Amino acid sequence: MWMRRERWIVVILVLVTLAVYWPVGRCGFINFDDDRYVTENSHVQAGLTGEGVRWALTSGEAANWHPLTWMSHMLDCQFYGLRPEGHHFTNLVFHIINALLVFVLLRSLTGAVWRSAMVAALFAWHPMHVESVAWVSERKDVLSTFFGLLSLWAYANYARISNGPGKKHRAGIWYAFALGLFVLGLMSKPMLVTLPLVMLLLDYWPLRRSSVSGSGKTTPSGGLPLKKLLAEKIPFLLLAGGSSVVTFLVQQRGGAVAALGRVPWQMRLGNVPVAYLRYVEKLFWPRGLCILYPLTSPWPAGLVAAAAAGLVAGTIAVCMVARSRPYLPVGWFWFIGMLIPVIGLVQVGRQALADRYTYVPYLGLFIMLVWGVAELSAGWAGRKAVLPGLCAAVLAGCLWLTHDQLRYWKDSVSVFERAIEVNPTNTVALSNAALALMADGKVEEGIAKARQALKLEPNLAEAEATLAYGFICQGKVSEAIPHYRAALRLAPDLPDALSNLAETLSAAPNPEERNGVEAVKLAERACQLTGYSRPLFVSTLADAYAEAGRFDEAIATADKARDLARRIGNNVLANMTEQRLELYRAHRSFHGQTNPADQECETAMQLAGKGDVPGAIDHYREALRLDPNQIGALNNLAWLLATDSNPKNRDGQEAVRLATHACELTHYEQPLLIGTLAAAQAEAGQFEQAVTSASKARELFLAAGNTALAETNRKLIELYRSHQAYRAAAN
Repeated sequence: MWMRRERWIVVILVLVTLAVYWPVGRCGFINFDDDRYVTENSHVQAGLTGEGVRWALTSGEAANWHPLTWMSHMLDCQFYGLRPEGHHFTNLVFHIINALLVFVLLRSLTGAVWRSAMVAALFAWHPMHVESVAWVSERKDVLSTFFGLLSLWAYANYARISNGPGKKHRAGIWYAFALGLFVLGLMSKPMLVTLPLVMLLLDYWPLRRSSVSGSGKTTPSGGLPLKKLLAEKIPFLLLAGGSSVVTFLVQQRGGAVAALGRVPWQMRLGNVPVAYLRYVEKLFWPRGLCILYPLTSPWPAGLVAAAAAGLVAGTIAVCMVARSRPYLPVGWFWFIGMLIPVIGLVQVGRQALADRYTYVPYLGLFIMLVWGVAELSAGWAGRKAVLPGLCAAVLAGCLWLTHDQLRYWKDSVSVFERAIEVNPTNTVALSNAALALMADGKVEEGIAKARQALKLEPNLAEAEATLAYGFICQGKVSEAIPHYRAALRLAPDLPDALSNLAETLSAAPNPEERNGVEAVKLAERACQLTGYSRPLFVSTLADAYAEAGRFDEAIATADKARDLARRIGNNVLANMTEQRLELYRAHRSFHGQTNPADQECETAMQLAGKGDVPGAIDHYREALRLDPNQIGALNNLAWLLATDSNPKNRDGQEAVRLATHACELTHYEQPLLIGTLAAAQAEAGQFEQAVTSASKARELFLAAGNTALAETNRKLIELYRSHQAYRAAAN
């Protein structure tokens, strides 16, 4: 039975953890993995459906197989949509539950209330664990730990009753629970593959099931030999082995496993002892924390040798005192063993180490530290007076550092600016910061950062693609295309670069730069890599088909993109795609000679492209005579009448009337049409209305993820505020 103190410990753990992590509710999604996991994943955004569950069980998306993690994100989208505070709150709830499970598990295993509480508090409040809670994509950390701790708890119950008379049936039930929970943990994050090692360690101490127990004594039954304890773990080890093979294959197929040529084995091997040393250092001195610590060059041989010697010395030391202080080898090998899957022997990604990797492994070091301090101070007369104050000071320091670290997780810009502050040569952080700045409308700053990344690492594909995107935001298509091509030479399967270049080749203002055939190949590859799950990519493929003159395929693909957008609730993108469908049908009708109004529109577009604006205006008027609700003709004629460089062709009042009618027909939901209305209002001298319309168009473009056109409208807003109308360049 729990006494009042245990209940108060639980209350304090919950309330303090909730208080210190409360600011996470004001954090947004970031542009590093959150897009692949949530914000641009139509399978996830559709909520928990039968089709989504099938996808989660069979998908290797994000170079991982963790179906339960996918399903948890789906549930979040079902309840919260794309409101980031809900997704962060789920992470926080799991973190709080995990802290409570740590306390319950250690208290039940050891009977030590205050030591267990101290370990749980360190787990809950240590700043190295901020990343696992504040990063939505790290749901896999908190979720897998939840199942992992429950599996250890079930195993402990099995171990206690396994040798008792007449309890074999109950023991078998607990064993099955432990095995099932282990499977769920692996399905959340395969890093738990070394959990069977922790079970063996718990057999040694504090369960004392081994023939030589952790206290130096034998159990009443003499204990179990290592062979039998290992045999008991065979089902767990088989599951761990299977999970390891699946994970390696999925990560290799997804391009996450670095090739030996990129990260030589000598560099990987040298990073292992140094990483362990740095993890221990950050336990005691958690400063300079950030999202990514890049592995860019080999460590000095002297540092590698010293770190390796330290690891060996630490291992020997804990083994020498194993009988008298069993918690030391248990904690040490818990830490060493749980980090093996992510220590870098098989290099996944570009990081030398990561804060999130310490989420479970640090429990071993916490146990060593807390039990060690308690034992060292056991005979000290001033223990009761000093030790509580010392513990309080340590926890207060953790809380302050955690609160401080959370402010860097506000958004993408703050996350990556922090990483650059810690390491100014962090090229991945520079590239992602550049992209985030561009999304915020700070295109010049973003381009400068992308250039800085390329100066430091000329072969960084992501930086090339980001720089190209910056030029697109500025309307410099000719400058963007070579950088997209450079990015794809370095990384041929970069989905965003493939899709963005395809869109550029489909819609470049200069006909000589358009290439529908190449755009189709690029857009098809981008869709294949993402499983046709991103509606913006599918919409780009539709544009590419249209540019290549394959209008039937363009219509079918745009229809699919519209349905995808509607399924995830992105009505803005759905409406924009609907507008494209009308255009594709008009092109198909023209080539099939079936619809006179569409033929007039096609002729008008061709004349406008050749610079014959008066001729284009005449044909648009004829199209509207044949079909007064032809949205393409309404919009395009209004644009010409509002923005043409020749004043003889302009008529602001008529442009406002036409653009207003187009917006009314589409319920003011299509940003391109609203942007045309803003230009018409400016030409008519209605500058306040123009600013309002352009602002609405910008918001809709941002909601659809089209930051380039959002940036264009931001510049137009500034123009209208200065009481100037927009003028298209003369042909």
